[in-house]
Amino acid sequence: MRYEFHDSAALELAELIQGALVSVQQDSARVLEFYSQETKAAVDARTTSLSKVESVLHACLLGMIFVGQHLTDREWWGRSMGTAPDDEYLEGYVSRYTEFTKIGLIQATFSSIESSIRLVLRSLAPETYKRLRVDFRHICYYLIDEFMRDERQHYRAVTDIMRLIRNTVHNNGVFSPKSGRDVRIWYREQLYSFEAEKVVNFADWELLLQIIVDFSEFISRVMTQPVITELAHIEDPMISQLVAESSSDDTADDTADDTAD
Repeated sequence: MRYEFHDSAALELAELIQGALVSVQQDSARVLEFYSQETKAAVDARTTSLSKVESVLHACLLGMIFVGQHLTDREWWGRSMGTAPDDEYLEGYVSRYTEFTKIGLIQATFSSIESSIRLVLRSLAPETYKRLRVDFRHICYYLIDEFMRDERQHYRAVTDIMRLIRNTVHNNGVFSPKSGRDVRIWYREQLYSFEAEKVVNFADWELLLQIIVDFSEFISRVMTQPVITELAHIEDPMISQLVAESSSDDTADDTADDTAD
């Protein structure tokens, strides 16, 4: 990192996030090679899928830069707040902010991925999507079986561990399945046990970032399949709205400038 950090843990975490970001950027660039400039400009879900994940990782990286440069710097506290908190309180602020950022990473990444995959399957196989739409796991399984059959076990594990970790966020970190049964997932040569009604305490940053990197690869492979690249335009509603709002703001600014003149 090219930044001056006041905390080695924040620096290490920022470097981990940056490594994952580079990997996702590479996958995103690979996807873009398969689409025309017209498709890219049309805010198509196939090309925005990974750009949204990039944005999430960028936000997390900025958060850790803030922690490393400011939140752990007593002089910053003095300039910004008038006085620096005691060590105990400072550690608590850093811990809570970092944990909040991690929860945001889980939620925002999953939402970005899920929305794009749903849009693509709905366009590719409408009847299949109607049948599977209730369970995101089954949507991913379908795409895995269609395009990555030889690596089915790995990508199903990626899907399951990501989905279950996201679900624990809704229960304050507690795994609370409808079935009431424990779930065990073998992922990257390690067994992860989700015990019913118990806190999931193994979802650290390193694991989460590895899952995101693997899922990014999964998305890039789906979005570059010939039957996917040949589909008609698949609008990404969220990005489309953001672009429309930005254009509207620019138009309003231009109008204001013209009126001022």
